[in-house]
Amino acid sequence: MAGDITSQILARLVALEDEVRRLATNERNIDKLTLRDGVTAPTAVVGYAFIYVDGTSGDLSIRYGDNVTKVIVADT
Repeated sequence: MAGDITSQILARLVALEDEVRRLATNERNIDKLTLRDGVTAPTAVVGYAFIYVDGTSGDLSIRYGDNVTKVIVADT
């Protein structure tokens, strides 16, 4: 089951990456990026970085493909 969810998330991220590339190529602007608040930290995938709002701390974080996680903005 976890593999199915991971595959779905990866497919959605690839689709999002394609959409962002398309928008950038057409010189369009993105007004906002909406992230679900308070999620479980994603599993690292080599070649990808995940931006998310951590469910434990509320911090905006990024997890890189080598499993390094950095806080972008702390929720204080």
